Amino acid sequence: MALSPNERKIFYSHFLGLLSHINDKYNLIPSFGHPKNPEGLCIEEIITLKNKLWGNVKIIDKYVDSIKKIPKEQIQIVKEWKKKISGRFIIVKHLKNYSVFLDSENDLLYGVIGLNNPISDLIPDVMLPVMADAVLLPFNDVIIYDSVLYTLNVQFGPHIRKTFKEQYTEIKKEKGIIVSIE
Repeated sequence: MALSPNERKIFYSHFLGLLSHINDKYNLIPSFGHPKNPEGLCIEEIITLKNKLWGNVKIIDKYVDSIKKIPKEQIQIVKEWKKKISGRFIIVKHLKNYSVFLDSENDLLYGVIGLNNPISDLIPDVMLPVMADAVLLPFNDVIIYDSVLYTLNVQFGPHIRKTFKEQYTEIKKEKGIIVSIE
């Protein structure tokens, strides 16, 4: 599952707006400008700007205050991003409606959807489990990631794969899969 075209438009409009706002304020990447869509953007530049953003989520309030004529629903979507969850996750399974990210440090499972395409299109089942660094964001009633899903080149042996399966089963039974960040 992935965002609808309209949801995707809203996400990129504000996420890129936030990155541009940060760049205007801190002048981190002189050539960044004010992109309207992610096509052709340099991933390293996005990472630099998003790291600045997630290092100080109060920037979100300043961004929201700086924009005019934005629907209240969109303001709420952007403000909710302050509830982001950053970390290292194990992507353990793809289900019909989302991919399951295991936060083994906190014994939590998150159901995360893709931005443009389902995450299973990016990371096929045959590659699972995969370790990934990500920033998870609330978006209406679902969880997305902040456009950069950084997978680590780590191979897991049979014992650790079995451990991940057991963790998944146990956490799902006890706590369920978190599908929205509140």
